[in-house]
Amino acid sequence: MDRSSSTLWTPTGWLALWGAVIGTVSLVWNIRRDVLQRARLKVTITASPVLVNGTPLAHEYLVYTIVNMGHRPVTVIDVGGQVGRGKAATTIAFGYDPLIGTLPKKLNHSETCQIGCAGVEILNDDLAVLWVTDSSGRRWRVSRRNMRALRASPSWNRVRFP
Repeated sequence: MDRSSSTLWTPTGWLALWGAVIGTVSLVWNIRRDVLQRARLKVTITASPVLVNGTPLAHEYLVYTIVNMGHRPVTVIDVGGQVGRGKAATTIAFGYDPLIGTLPKKLNHSETCQIGCAGVEILNDDLAVLWVTDSSGRRWRVSRRNMRALRASPSWNRVRFP
């Protein structure tokens, strides 16, 4: 039996084509939404004196500024960093000052928080990276540009760990 091309485009064939197009568009839309609306944190850090009620605290603090750039809420649970590189690397966790911010902290879309850490003495040439950890265990690193600016600040110690 010979089928001509005109019998392939019956109403059932058009419905199948329509379903395939709609299904593909839906799949692409869902992938796009999941990629664009995932959690994203922007982390910046400064070393500066902190004012509480208009009076400076006794010493300088590392102040993490964390902004949720994504559309989903994120819970920040820890701040830390790494000293050294390679096999000699050591992970550090900072204790934070409750006057400047507390952890864990839930950040909704476009919400900002600041966490102050009394760890300025860690700022030396052995410091490799600083980060924030969220509740899923993902580490959000401070940008290289921000690390360069931190290294150029007057608070940067020019000593190395023994």
